[in-house]
Amino acid sequence: MLKRICAIITALIITMTLTACTNPFDPDRPQLNTIKEICELETLTVKCNDVVIGTKDAGEGWKHLLETDRDYWIEYTGVVEMGVNAEDTNIEVKDDRVYITLPKAQVLDVHVEPGSITEDSIYISDDSFFNKNKISADEQTEMVKEAQEQLRDTFEKDEEIKTETTQATKNAIENYVNKLGESFDVKYEIIWK
Repeated sequence: MLKRICAIITALIITMTLTACTNPFDPDRPQLNTIKEICELETLTVKCNDVVIGTKDAGEGWKHLLETDRDYWIEYTGVVEMGVNAEDTNIEVKDDRVYITLPKAQVLDVHVEPGSITEDSIYISDDSFFNKNKISADEQTEMVKEAQEQLRDTFEKDEEIKTETTQATKNAIENYVNKLGESFDVKYEIIWK
């Protein structure tokens, strides 16, 4: 039993040694595997002050007698983050050439800036004295969600902003590759696919 354990351990050590010896890492050449992280970091953030306007109509039927239509608006700051999806980026290094496939920029996230909705940023018209037509927090939240989706759609359709974001990402990658190459005395040629 002890001989089997020793044989297994010896086999593992030999396998690890052979694997380590075939590692393609070259300490004299820079490693470009962090480019995908740059793609994730290089984003365009746009803050938009927006106002959501809504109306809650009075209900129908005898239960809603003397109810009035109510107008309301909510002012908030929407944040749109544009960038390149790093998962769709492909990098191949062959000698001194770096082949990079970079997808087009897209909307990565849309959210309400925390703290931008306060009591002062919500207006609701007066309610009927006799029969209330309440506007719930859920209805207000749904209006803001719909506004965020409209904001997302607007930026998804804006080809100029997407092109600018893609170019900014390319510039950051080129700068990174050139600086890294300089530190190792390697002049890389970047080829965009």
